[in-house]
Amino acid sequence: MRLIALSVLVLAMFAAVASVTPSQAANSAPRTHNELMLRADAKPVDDHDDSRVGVQLVVAGLAAGVVVGVGTGAYLLRRKLGLTAYAPEDAAGGGHH
Repeated sequence: MRLIALSVLVLAMFAAVASVTPSQAANSAPRTHNELMLRADAKPVDDHDDSRVGVQLVVAGLAAGVVVGVGTGAYLLRRKLGLTAYAPEDAAGGGHH
């Protein structure tokens, strides 16, 4: 069964790779005229605009906070349920290794 699942996975991977259209480099000319059209009121973004860095730092901080918060909550829940490797009654008994 594992062999069949592995072979199906490999075949699906090859099918996905074969069906992908070639990508276009970001600095090459667009293929159609419609891609050149911009909104009239759109202003070009300055290359030295640092406002995105602040947003990225805030998002990275929020993501790290969520990961730490969820991880701490999960650990405390597991400890309360007695599912962690460390239990206070083992430490009081002198330990056994």
